[in-house]
Amino acid sequence: MVTVKVLKRKDAASVVVAIVLGFIFWALLSSLSHDLANVLTGRDEVVEFADIVRTVLAFGLQLVLIEVGLRLAILARGAYLGAR
Repeated sequence: MVTVKVLKRKDAASVVVAIVLGFIFWALLSSLSHDLANVLTGRDEVVEFADIVRTVLAFGLQLVLIEVGLRLAILARGAYLGAR
């Protein structure tokens, strides 16, 4: 995966990718913990299985979009440097 390769580097790109991944993980964990807290406390808000699946699916799609974006950026950079 290109994302892992970028994270292993020691430059600004790895910092940016790490921050974006951190925000994505934070959103996933906060959503799932909120749903779990509602279930454990017996709140009126009904947490359906579809809500949890939607949250996890959104997380996976965001990771795929980061991977695709990084690949496009690498291709564009290669095309730009090759045109020089």
